[in-house]
Amino acid sequence: MTWTDGTNMGYTKEFVGPGSQNSFTITFPVEQRPRYDSVVTTIEKSFKPGDVDNSH
Repeated sequence: MTWTDGTNMGYTKEFVGPGSQNSFTITFPVEQRPRYDSVVTTIEKSFKPGDVDNSH
């Protein structure tokens, strides 16, 4: 999910299972989006869910 409040922009990715959830969120100033787009893309591509079937 991507959002903006006019000043800041954020991105969240979340995996939800019956026992737990794994997520990451990045928030940054809207004017710095060109700088952060590649960071968000790199993290998003490598972010994999752990064992969300069991509680941790």
